[in-house]
Amino acid sequence: VCERIVNALPPGWQYPDVCCARLIVKGVTCTTPNFQETEWAQRASVVADGDEVGLLAVHYTVHRHPADEGPFLAGERKLMDAIAERLGFFVTRRNLRRAHDSLASARAISKERETAEWSIILDFLRRTDPGLLARITRRLINHLGLLGVPEAAALLLGAGPGPGAATDT
Repeated sequence: VCERIVNALPPGWQYPDVCCARLIVKGVTCTTPNFQETEWAQRASVVADGDEVGLLAVHYTVHRHPADEGPFLAGERKLMDAIAERLGFFVTRRNLRRAHDSLASARAISKERETAEWSIILDFLRRTDPGLLARITRRLINHLGLLGVPEAAALLLGAGPGPGAATDT
């Protein structure tokens, strides 16, 4: 999908013969064969679920006369923003599909094991947002430690700082 998008971009710009494109989504990079980073660039963020997950960029490989936005036309900006927005919708939809599949899988596992309903939520968090699960777990262990549960204190001593924890340097 990414390669088809970047290869379709240059023909839509005013100077396709000197145009190249790059798309980065969730750490995956796709470029046109002639891609090179230049100062004549037009960029748009790819946003999914309120988070920036990628970047769409079109570059001219040689200088062109100024237009509406550097050498780019206002219509090219609209097109770039629309494509980046659609990519964000695509990523959001894919994330929702994975979350739905994960929840369905967790429910099936729960029924097979006849476990409590909370295990569905834990499995869902483990599959979709391990960072949130780690924060919740750490807070729960802290709370149990404050209540005087000796096993919780032992876990806290052996666990070290969690992901994203502030460190003193």
